[in-house]
Amino acid sequence: MVEREDVEGSRRMKLYIDTADLELIRPLMATGLFTGITTNPTIIRRAGITAENRADWLAAAFDAGAEVIWQQTWGRDLDELTRNAEWLMGLDERVALKVPATRDGYALASRVSRTGHPVLLTATYSPTQIAMAAAGDIPYCAPYLGRLNDTGADGLGVIEKMQEVLLGTGAMTELIVASIRNLDDIAALAALGVGHVTLGEKVLRIMFDNELTADAIEVFTKDAYGE
Repeated sequence: MVEREDVEGSRRMKLYIDTADLELIRPLMATGLFTGITTNPTIIRRAGITAENRADWLAAAFDAGAEVIWQQTWGRDLDELTRNAEWLMGLDERVALKVPATRDGYALASRVSRTGHPVLLTATYSPTQIAMAAAGDIPYCAPYLGRLNDTGADGLGVIEKMQEVLLGTGAMTELIVASIRNLDDIAALAALGVGHVTLGEKVLRIMFDNELTADAIEVFTKDAYGE
């Protein structure tokens, strides 16, 4: 079984791939920059993954190099959330659990946390939600930066306040920030001390592109070949 320590550790920023597309996952994992994969029911559905082939997909994603894969439970009450969570964790002992930040979600996440299994509350939007997670000893929360900005809020400012809550309480809870819309957000979050960031397909496809770097490498390459 994956242990909480497997996704904790040093203060280096850990990057995750927020997609279920294996054709995108494989070359990105090969760079050595990514710790694992985050998914949700929407991502899973768009990738055509079903209950019947979920275990096969997980095996392929782990084989690609993922150390941890976050899988999100679902349900309209605590019993459904729990039943689906147990199914997901039973597919592969390395699966880490995502839980929606509802009343029932807090109850399930707190219970799973006490077993030592990594669990995060997803779709958190306020510092108060982070304080509540810390009170329940829930190790991870996923605020959505881009969606916070969409509401008219200062997304980075809200996340800074979340970090201050965790620092002020001495909680072990950490943020895994999602809904990243541009590359500059990665550096800005790192400067706030955020230790985990998950990146969607649009950012993943451009993250290695830098015009100045490309121009410099072209000069170096031409000089190396004497052109």
